[in-house]
Amino acid sequence: AEQQAGLAAKAEEFRVAVRGTRRESNELLKELNDGKDITDDELKKALERVQKETDLAIAKIDEIQAAKEKDVMSV
Repeated sequence: AEQQAGLAAKAEEFRVAVRGTRRESNELLKELNDGKDITDDELKKALERVQKETDLAIAKIDEIQAAKEKDVMSV
């Protein structure tokens, strides 16, 4: 149980880091758009791509966490 709690905490730490990276990326993209370095269409596509990559990363974290929890349960 203790290992599972530690694993869950670590997985959440990684999720928070991924979401933080998403936030920083989105802020940078919006600054580029405000400065007219990228168009509104480019901004929209880039924000969608960042969200897609975020979703994939979090799904991978969830997958790894589930596999590790299964390992811990089988010991």
